[in-house]
Amino acid sequence: MGKVTGFLEIDRQVHKYQPASDRIRHFREFTLPMSDKEVEKQAARCMDCGIPYCHGPTGCPVHNQIPDWNDLVYNGDWDNAIRNLHSTNNFPEFTGRICPAPCEEACTLNLEDIPVAIKTIEQAIADKAYETGHIRPYPPERKTGRRVAIIGSGPAGMAAAQQLGRAGHDVHVYERESRPGGLMRYGIPDFKIEKHYIDRRIEQMQGEGVSFHCGINVGVDKPVAQLLAEYDAVLYCGGSETPRPANIPGDDLDGVHDAMPYLVQQNKRIGGEPIQSVAWPSPPIVAGGQHVVVVGGGGTEFVIRADLAFIAIGFAGPAAVGPVSELAGQMKIAIDSRRSNNVEANDRDYKTSVEKLYAAGDVRRGQSLVVWAIREGRQAARSIDEALMGSSVLPR
Repeated sequence: MGKVTGFLEIDRQVHKYQPASDRIRHFREFTLPMSDKEVEKQAARCMDCGIPYCHGPTGCPVHNQIPDWNDLVYNGDWDNAIRNLHSTNNFPEFTGRICPAPCEEACTLNLEDIPVAIKTIEQAIADKAYETGHIRPYPPERKTGRRVAIIGSGPAGMAAAQQLGRAGHDVHVYERESRPGGLMRYGIPDFKIEKHYIDRRIEQMQGEGVSFHCGINVGVDKPVAQLLAEYDAVLYCGGSETPRPANIPGDDLDGVHDAMPYLVQQNKRIGGEPIQSVAWPSPPIVAGGQHVVVVGGGGTEFVIRADLAFIAIGFAGPAAVGPVSELAGQMKIAIDSRRSNNVEANDRDYKTSVEKLYAAGDVRRGQSLVVWAIREGRQAARSIDEALMGSSVLPR
């Protein structure tokens, strides 16, 4: 906990934003960082609530030890705060920016609608760790001689790759796009998370021995069967990518698009990449100067002018072309029909019905949060390590 009476004395405070007149001039993040002292005051609000629901199963999927690192920040011990945070979460700079913070919803102070600013503190710890040089490669002391392939470089694949690499395995990540990150890179705008945060983690992981192979669409360019023959284990973290059908009148009209192809194109534009994508083929979509409507929930009826309409109602399952189609057609992998044809694997060992093949993240559990993907990647990594070595020191 932080200060015993902190929650009584200190008001909740989170990031402030740049003025709208400034933030409309760029695509970058527009939050204004708080000073160390301001963050320490917010950490002081963490109370001795007895049962810290914030890091329980409904509060934090990766079980961040939130009261512990709040207390460390309150006492100015930022180095140990990041060590504690990294013990449960590989990428706090991601979750500190784009997680919807179920931990704050579970916070005892949320009974008064003034929860501890957990997400703000988490981001501050991660950003401070970069400033002080704490986030750097930590290569394993010894190599095991075992080889693991990971399909997909989203948060589940990245978390699993880092854990397995640090356990001493030779890890190779296959990504069909030109850069790693999955939909965290291509499906989330820069104002939510600038992509250099992903690049920094990729550089750290490469320094730890993880290899990334981009521009390879497994199941199309390289068969899954070939990976299974070449590696001791294969982890499938392909995500949930088939847009959920709207089934509403007019969804076939010109100017009506699923939201993700536009997001992928725009993130590629800003990143200086060609906008065409093997996974999201679509003619160029330009929203500048247009009247744009986003359909994303709520279902009242009204009439509004629109030059472009984006359907943003989620995803119905993994991509139709790629590993799933190959696995279903040639290897008869078990499919979870209750979950939109996701790959069937439990959340204990993450094994599929195919020998040496594991599945984690959205391709297994369905569309979910980045923090859930990180948890599943970490847990799958431990399961693989146990299977290859007989035991594991990786946390679950």
